[in-house]
Amino acid sequence: MNAKRNGGQPLDTVLRLGAVYGSRIKGNYEQLTRALSRNRFIPIGSGLNRRTLVYDKDVGRAAVLAVSHSAAAGRVFNVTDGNFHTLNEIIESICSAPGRKPPRLSLPFGPIRTLISLIKLYRKFLFGTF
Repeated sequence: MNAKRNGGQPLDTVLRLGAVYGSRIKGNYEQLTRALSRNRFIPIGSGLNRRTLVYDKDVGRAAVLAVSHSAAAGRVFNVTDGNFHTLNEIIESICSAPGRKPPRLSLPFGPIRTLISLIKLYRKFLFGTF
């Protein structure tokens, strides 16, 4: 159900965010940066999977626009930097800032997926849960 004004005009606006990054964001990209700096990250798969990104301050700007612009009511907006980035590109960017080299090795996706399935099966056998 959508929130509406007394006159029936919609109030809500949806912001669909890309992966948010920034200096104060805690989460996957912070963990990835830390792992890369310690040489403790090995990518799984080809690294060609694509994602969209958005800087944390741009998320704030988008939120301010969404609540202050009357034409935004009742609409859905994708908030990104407008580009698609591969995981390899993201890793290379993170590594290049401090002058590090990206990981040279990667693990093949298929065997890793099989291994994870076997671990889940083993856990279910031992503990009865996933």
